[in-house]
Amino acid sequence: MAGRNLPLALVGSVTVVTLIYCAVEFCVVGMLVYNDPTMASETVLMELARTLMGQTGHVLVLLGGILATVSSANASIMAASRISFAMGRDHLMPDWFNQIHLRFRTPYRSIAATGGLTLILLVVLGSRLELLAEVAAFLSLLLYALTCLACMVMRHASPDWYRPTFRTPAYPIVPILGLLGCIFVIVITSRPTLLIGFAIISATLIWYILFLRGRTQLVGASNMLWHRKVIEPLIARAENYMTARREAFPVILVPMANPQTERSLLKVGAALAREHRARLHLVHVLSVPTQTPLEAGRMEFEEMRHQKETLLDVALRRAADQGVRAWGNALIAHNVPSAILSVADMEGPDLILMGWHGEVRSPRTHRTNVANVLKVANCNVLVLKDNGLNEVRRILVPVGSGPHSKLGLRVAHELAKEWGASITAMAVQVGRGYSASRSDFDRESLQFFQGLAEEFIRDALTEAGVTAEVQAVIDTDVDQAIINASANQDLIIIGASNNWFLRQWLFGSIPDRVANRASASVLMVRSKA
Repeated sequence: MAGRNLPLALVGSVTVVTLIYCAVEFCVVGMLVYNDPTMASETVLMELARTLMGQTGHVLVLLGGILATVSSANASIMAASRISFAMGRDHLMPDWFNQIHLRFRTPYRSIAATGGLTLILLVVLGSRLELLAEVAAFLSLLLYALTCLACMVMRHASPDWYRPTFRTPAYPIVPILGLLGCIFVIVITSRPTLLIGFAIISATLIWYILFLRGRTQLVGASNMLWHRKVIEPLIARAENYMTARREAFPVILVPMANPQTERSLLKVGAALAREHRARLHLVHVLSVPTQTPLEAGRMEFEEMRHQKETLLDVALRRAADQGVRAWGNALIAHNVPSAILSVADMEGPDLILMGWHGEVRSPRTHRTNVANVLKVANCNVLVLKDNGLNEVRRILVPVGSGPHSKLGLRVAHELAKEWGASITAMAVQVGRGYSASRSDFDRESLQFFQGLAEEFIRDALTEAGVTAEVQAVIDTDVDQAIINASANQDLIIIGASNNWFLRQWLFGSIPDRVANRASASVLMVRSKA
């Protein structure tokens, strides 16, 4: 009940004192005329008491004023000492202030320090007590104004630990009126008082920032409100803007490392960028040994860039020649896949287009940069095995089940539109062997299975929304069938394999074996789905 009774007692006492004060002022104004010289006297109440009750009244009012002053000073010292005591407990002041008297259970050191400081001010500024009182009143008004403001901030911030049992009546009218009233009185205060008061506030702020800020773990409700109402909405709007921008202008991330694949990568990337209205982000990651500082690698790259045109410079120039918006970054890293994946996490690209030169099926391939990116990347990944990609007029797409094959058909459709190429969608139905074709029954079976394969291709084309020539092949060797069909093709687009990992690691997947043996360039596609 204390959380409710104490605020009610404070509000009630202030209300009663205000009513009594107004009644006394009403009586004073009623007993004297406005131009009476006594009205300007600081002892007008004592003179009126002398008039009404003689010397006894004069003494009673004087004694009441002294008692009121002493009680007010006592309350102020008690409140100020509790502030320094709390600051000592929160490590904002020395622990010397955070000591309780063993007998009286009061913060006696804080009380002694506050009283001693008050006495020093009275001695030093004894002749300027009026100015000292005005400065104290100014600081009190500022404290009241901040209290009214804190009431509104706490209400809207609503921290978990703030659950008061007493709620301000007529909110927010009462704290707003209190805040405006304090500001009004502060504004009409004399200039010397304002200068001294703001000097004290500035000094305490500097003291807090330089010496105390790092000692406290307290988080102000205003910071919580600022983050919740301003910072977090701004961050959300920025994320929504970047998401909308990525949807309107997608990004294709193209890591570049090998000059032998740079031209073909740009050819494919530029065609996809034009079709998607996307931007190319060209990344050149330079790997340095773990024991070499990254700064040393960066300085070496900058020196090399001043001496000659780098791979990234050539790629950016060629992308501009093809009318594609592109920008590039050169990164120095100890681990190339981690650097590429970090850029992908920040950019959120629609796809990553990488190049591969060399054998694909050896066990060491699974430890390469391409393989590591393929395993972790959270987006579509295209890997180009360049076997001399020049003018592309015919594209072969081996069709299988799963999301990789569907993505391959869509990529083939987009590239064909850009290059004016034709698409051949192919499915290989594993037959029973060449000897089986000798009987009429087996020939009928082969025709049946070929019809099923053609129907499967047409369903896949319809689902992907792609128009292509249909080719169904019955063969015992899937790899060789694709290679034979690609003899007169310029590009093979094949989806990644979903084979069992151990078998794929030992013998290589179908896309790997086709990429190694085919004479045409091969674009391997891995869908994020």
